[in-house]
Amino acid sequence: MLTPERRAELVLSLEACDPKRLIRDALAGLDAAPSWSARELYLAWLLDLPVEIDAAHAAALLLSRTRQPAASDRTAQDLLALLRTTTAYPRERLEPATVSRSQLH
Repeated sequence: MLTPERRAELVLSLEACDPKRLIRDALAGLDAAPSWSARELYLAWLLDLPVEIDAAHAAALLLSRTRQPAASDRTAQDLLALLRTTTAYPRERLEPATVSRSQLH
C-alpha cells in the first residue's frame, strides 16, 4: 500500500496514465485495436496501468485531456462511460476499512 506521502509525490501525465495509448487512440478514433470492444480496451488499459497510479485519478485525467469522440463511435462512447464510472471509485473508497472482530458480530 502506498503511503499518503508517496501518493502525493506521483505526478500524473497522459503517458503514465495510458502507457500503451489504448484509451487515447480509441477515443481519437484510431484503429489501434479495431476488433476490441470497449470492455476489452478498458481491461487491457487497467492491466497496463502502473500499480502506483490510482485508476480513478488516471481515468479523470484522460477524460479531461482527450477530445470527445464522434457520437456515432459506439465503442468510444462505451469506453467513456466506463472511464466515468471508474472516477467514482478511487483507492480510498475501495480500500477496506479496518474493522475489529467485535464490530462484525
